[in-house]
This record gives sequence, structure tokens and C-alpha cells, in this order.
Amino acid sequence: MRDKEKRQQRNEDIRKEWDRLSNISEYGHKKFRNQWIIARISKKFYLAESTIEDIIFNPNKHL
Repeated sequence: MRDKEKRQQRNEDIRKEWDRLSNISEYGHKKFRNQWIIARISKKFYLAESTIEDIIFNPNKHL
């Protein structure tokens, strides 16, 4: 894979993880706060929290 393809796959995996964690609910309410989810994904993918935020909320910035 080329670097761009790897980066696109990584970003897709990050968005899938975001969707999975942000859709977990308990007693009818979201179980995890956004900042906790971002911190968790940041550790999993070895990236800064600001990078994770950019990938999730500004997808065109990290192509």
C-alpha cells in the first residue's frame, strides 16, 4: 500500500472506532463523553488528541 492509502485506511478505522464508541448507551444515555472517546482512540492509534479531532470533525484536512 502506498502512504496515502495507508493514511486513508487509518482514518477510516478511526472513524469506525469513533462511531462504535459514541453509539454505546446505557440507561438511554450516551455512556462515554466525547473527550474520553478521543483520548481512548488517541492512545489506540498512537496519535495526538488534536489529530484525532481533526480526522473525526474535519475529514478533508487529513487526506
